[in-house]
Amino acid sequence: MQPEYRSQIDPKYSKKIESVVRHAPRGPAGGAGGAGGAGAEGEAGTACPVCGAAGLAAADLHCASCEAYLPFCIATGLHIVKEDLTACPECDFPAIYSEFTE
Repeated sequence: MQPEYRSQIDPKYSKKIESVVRHAPRGPAGGAGGAGGAGAEGEAGTACPVCGAAGLAAADLHCASCEAYLPFCIATGLHIVKEDLTACPECDFPAIYSEFTE
């Protein structure tokens, strides 16, 4: 915590804030390593549905190979996968079939 902000924080909260700031973020299973909110889903490598370039993170919505902006799944927020594509029957937005049917 920055010294200039210490006086603005209530003393009963300062201990908790300092402990959060000092520790590394935990992964989804409680272990070390991981991207906090992204979790294991954001780190899985998938292929671009437009050009087929491999190694694209599932949470990326822009492909660096073909410069295309990728549509995202309405159920998960991850970019769609060509082999597992469906559309919502109500709004016709794209979705990942396996996640949408859960």
